[in-house]
Amino acid sequence: MRTRLAIVTTILLASPTYAGPAAKVSPTPSPAAPTTSAAPAASPAPSASPAASASPVPAASPAPSPSPAPSPPPDPFYGGKSISGFKAANHVTFTFDDGPDYHNTPAILDALDAYNIKATFFVCGYRFGGKSETAQKNRETLAEIVKRGHLIGNHTWNHLVLPQTQEPKLSWEIDKNAELIERETGRYPYLFRPPFGSVSPRIAKALAKRGLTTVMWSSDSADTKKPFKTEKVHKAAIKGILKNSGGVVLFHDTHKWTAKAIPLVLADLQAENCRRLAASEPVIEVVNLDHFFVPKVGGEPAPGPTAEISAQRQAWRTRLETACKAASARND
Repeated sequence: MRTRLAIVTTILLASPTYAGPAAKVSPTPSPAAPTTSAAPAASPAPSASPAASASPVPAASPAPSPSPAPSPPPDPFYGGKSISGFKAANHVTFTFDDGPDYHNTPAILDALDAYNIKATFFVCGYRFGGKSETAQKNRETLAEIVKRGHLIGNHTWNHLVLPQTQEPKLSWEIDKNAELIERETGRYPYLFRPPFGSVSPRIAKALAKRGLTTVMWSSDSADTKKPFKTEKVHKAAIKGILKNSGGVVLFHDTHKWTAKAIPLVLADLQAENCRRLAASEPVIEVVNLDHFFVPKVGGEPAPGPTAEISAQRQAWRTRLETACKAASARND
């Protein structure tokens, strides 16, 4: 009788349909295996289940769930208050709308590089979306803007008057352009400039829902107003900068007269800063939009600039001081 019980137990444990604990862990010899001696462990039991084993093997603990991946840090321009630049305090930033334009934007980039200046370009998708040769060249220009370290903002796809635009067209204008910008640059554009600077409570709500920071301006270069002349743009821009002691300056990088005026504006600004340095007065520092960003929650300026931005500012200051010393030496 004892031999028959031992044989039944052995068959159960060896069966491929057996799902007891011993089948899930490292192979440990079962105490119910058949033996040649009449050991007490083989005494009759109510059933041949593994629970009757003298030393049951515990089930393996379930594998711990993987920790969720950490959330990426928020974009530095996510969900801020509207930027205008009217309270500039001797800081100025340059912004360019409506591009990219492969005819004129490259000359503006070269002028900015010559003075170690970073700017923000608010781009329209209709210029660089699509398969045309023009769109391709403008995409290459957009890539060059990013390569040179400038910021990219959303200016809608078709440059429409947003308060006159209803859903779903409104969402398409904002989101389609943002999608294209992110695809081409690798970064979602949280900076937004409404075409013509035209907003309404409905538009403001739509922008806030998306976490966008609206960027307006304090000085207009008048480069979209007749007469379309380089000198007019030059004088209007520098006048606004000096009047406001800085601020956010509006240009459009789609016009040849603007491309020609930018080097003149930057030369005049440098001359004014050299004068201020010689008189021990605060200079009008050229910064990017990070200087003006204020989050909506808390109402305080964003934390100090990143190491990269600090390095950019220091490079600008060093270049200014070097240029001023050279100009002074030439005049002596």
